[in-house]
Amino acid sequence: MVLSCRNDPKTRDNSVWLARYSIENVEVSADRRHTSHRKFLIVLPVHNGGAYLKACIASILAQTHEHFRLIVLENASTDDTPNWLRRLRDPRISVRESTELLEIEKSWARILQLDFSEEFLTIIGHDDLLDPAYLSQMSALIDAHPDAGLYQSHFRLIDKHGRRMRSCLPMPTRETARGFLAARLRLRRDSQGTGYMFRASDYVRVGGIRPYKKLIFADDALWLDLMRDSYMATLACEAFSYRLHPGGTSHAPDWRSTLDALGCYLDFLKSYGESDRGVQSALHEGMADYMIFWFRWAYLSAGRIRSERPEIMHAIESLSVKAGEIDQSLRLPPFRERVRAALRDRLPRWRWFFWQVDRYLRIRLQSMLQTPMRER
Repeated sequence: MVLSCRNDPKTRDNSVWLARYSIENVEVSADRRHTSHRKFLIVLPVHNGGAYLKACIASILAQTHEHFRLIVLENASTDDTPNWLRRLRDPRISVRESTELLEIEKSWARILQLDFSEEFLTIIGHDDLLDPAYLSQMSALIDAHPDAGLYQSHFRLIDKHGRRMRSCLPMPTRETARGFLAARLRLRRDSQGTGYMFRASDYVRVGGIRPYKKLIFADDALWLDLMRDSYMATLACEAFSYRLHPGGTSHAPDWRSTLDALGCYLDFLKSYGESDRGVQSALHEGMADYMIFWFRWAYLSAGRIRSERPEIMHAIESLSVKAGEIDQSLRLPPFRERVRAALRDRLPRWRWFFWQVDRYLRIRLQSMLQTPMRER
């Protein structure tokens, strides 16, 4: 089933509207309220949220669906975030403050310590924005796919000023773990932490988000955990905005943290593939290109610091061994030669840049020409 997504003319160009929205003026008229009694819990981890946090919370309080609560996990901010949060007087909002600065892994681990009821849970970045109908549309999606283990919607990417950059890459209405992983391995899926919806009880059942370094790759592992023996249902329309800016958690992580987290993710994928033939097939089809992508990214990230190259080459060698346990073809000389060629190509930065542009344009062109995406 493909749900229709009706655009409210009052909320068109939501990226600009929400970026300028004032929390003091948030009021949802009675005729726009959604009457479903499904309960939602929105969790918002934040450290030094600033103006982005205010816009984010304004977008949450503007929801047309009435039955939700917001828990803010404040992480020892040094700006005005704690004082501003204490001044909020909305009964739907509760704030859990940390007296000491926690690493992001430990801060997000607090989610498992919350008291859950029969709610659907979503986690939002403090710099992202929900469209006013996000919860009501997700509630309709749940009604249409009651047996799904994970829910998502299409979204737009915005810049630091709230200006629209582009739409996310297309997603099918219904997708299994195999299809999701295959798209991620081929770099044909925009997937961030914001927007995903799932049962709070399922989040507890799988043990929450895994504590990978800086949570890199941990969200993908969580989505795969929640799709195990089930599937993900996705809205055809855009229902939120994901912000890309230099201060964001997903912006330019350091190569050491990335490769450390990648090693943990490979262990997870190896175990997952052993119990799921579809996932195992996706790994065999896409693992080589995926590993070369991240090896090259890490190598070029540290390219200006020559003293780090021996360390990074050692890390790449160790990860190649792990990847070879998943796909034996990665143990063979042709793969190792591909890795060497990717890292030591002439003009690697320019080739990398043009490759990324070409890849994105090809994907967008394909999505414009193809028929609606099939269920996978």
